[in-house]
Amino acid sequence: MTEKNMFPFRLQKAFFISIQFIRIPELPEKVHLPLSAEVKVLANQFPETLHVRLRISTPEKHDLMLNLELVGIFTYVEGLPKLDKDIIPDFVNKRALHMLWPYMVQMISNITGQMGTNPIEIDTPYDFKIPLEADKPESAKKEE
Repeated sequence: MTEKNMFPFRLQKAFFISIQFIRIPELPEKVHLPLSAEVKVLANQFPETLHVRLRISTPEKHDLMLNLELVGIFTYVEGLPKLDKDIIPDFVNKRALHMLWPYMVQMISNITGQMGTNPIEIDTPYDFKIPLEADKPESAKKEE
């Protein structure tokens, strides 16, 4: 399989399931926004459908708090070879997050701009290395 067709999925739909912004009345002109990202994958209909849930949030007790959750529904492209579930982490980090991240960037910029502050711009990582829920060690799962 060529690099172009390495992942036999296309983004069918992307939609926000949760958007929450809270800010203090007076924000500084420049806001440093520490973000964390979490990815969960629902693959019970794999390989026909794969749901990728991306959550971006700031820590609690910040001048500007945000929590956004976005779901991307990826569907199998007919005619391409069906692959095993072991491809999911590579697909999510090498393709799916690159497709979903711009939705987050745009929403954060739009909403913060509408909140009366300078629009917050977040960078798109060149290389995603976000561990999936299934990839986390048991001790990390218990802490959440």
